[in-house]
Amino acid sequence: MRVAIDGNSSDIEAISELLSPWNVRFTSPTDAELVIVARARNMPKTLEILGAKNTIVIPSAFEHGARLEFSKNMAWLSQDIVRDYCGILNETLSVRSSVFYRILTGLPISYEKAPRQIRNLFMSSAATKGGNEKRPLFNYTLRLDCLRSILVCAIEKLSKKILQKKTWNGRKYACLLTHDIDSQEGLRQARVLKRMEERYDLPSAWYVPSAHFRLDSLAIRELANNGEIGSHDTRHDGRLARLSKEKMMERLSSSRRVLSKCARCAVEGFRAPLLQHNLGIMDALRSVGYIYDTSIPTWEPKHPSTMKPQGIGTVFPMIINGVVEVPVTLPQDHQMMHVLNYGPKETIEIWKHSMNTIKEMSGLCVFLVHPDYELAQSKNIGVYEDLLSTIKTDHDSWTTLPRDISKMRLADAQTSGLKTQG
Repeated sequence: MRVAIDGNSSDIEAISELLSPWNVRFTSPTDAELVIVARARNMPKTLEILGAKNTIVIPSAFEHGARLEFSKNMAWLSQDIVRDYCGILNETLSVRSSVFYRILTGLPISYEKAPRQIRNLFMSSAATKGGNEKRPLFNYTLRLDCLRSILVCAIEKLSKKILQKKTWNGRKYACLLTHDIDSQEGLRQARVLKRMEERYDLPSAWYVPSAHFRLDSLAIRELANNGEIGSHDTRHDGRLARLSKEKMMERLSSSRRVLSKCARCAVEGFRAPLLQHNLGIMDALRSVGYIYDTSIPTWEPKHPSTMKPQGIGTVFPMIINGVVEVPVTLPQDHQMMHVLNYGPKETIEIWKHSMNTIKEMSGLCVFLVHPDYELAQSKNIGVYEDLLSTIKTDHDSWTTLPRDISKMRLADAQTSGLKTQG
């Protein structure tokens, strides 16, 4: 469908991101089948110019809360979805760390010196320890994707056409196997997972800290084969988000340079230790040349930096300040087993069930499995293999790498026609 957006630059950016999962081409009002008017200051004049065009009006904050109304060729939304979209981004990228996190990462020694059992105890949620109190993984609001639905439903009702979702290389949804390596032992165990993934011909991405332990170049190159090496900062100390932009850029550049040399291939993506994320990190990543970040969860029940639920609420990649964000759409293994207190087999079963939900949305299934943790242990390796088998045998799924998703998203933005609007 050909769509025009009447609004300022931030309106256009927000609306184009909300519609990015669908086959929409942005054009001028003259050539458009439908026009989206974002908080127009002079509605009578705007409507006079548009004439009989199908028009969706996004209300201003003053009009926010009005009832959703349709006329012959016009729909007035009931809320300012642009303001809400910007609010979600600002909240996600401006979150304040908890006092506990600031103390823990501000110590002169690494927080990892504390025994893992003690760290897990702090993260464990007392509210989830009873089996009857555990909640389904998607029993929460995908708040950003809800904004997409509001806009798309209005477009389809007004135009009497069904918007088609974009496919993932011809498939309905995409699966991304990703791994964070936090220790020397994790690097050794990573090769076990990698060989199992290769038996299923499934690619995977590995995020490695460049100065936290001794890097085995042979192991790194083995992981890069039919896969991807990404930066996991220099050290796994949880301090990146608190640094100045100059210090961030120094660490990010150093990590990329070291890993590229070690892997003998380009390092294009980043994931922060402890899934740290803020606007400063995004700006620093863009400044030093990374094309994507994958540090923001769709939802986590207890994020380590805030010690409370945290997430951006979407299962689709986004462009934020010129950098593609590939959200971690399923709660990582540590959250599943040490916050929600599920066992390895339960974790895989819930992930598999959640795959069906994301499949229906035509989104991304981004798995995060640590080779340092339980799913990589010999007694549980068969459980992880069950997930690989499920992914491999689902012909609606495209299993790929975050860098490929990111390049696809950037190329799609270039060809959407958005820039033609000035």
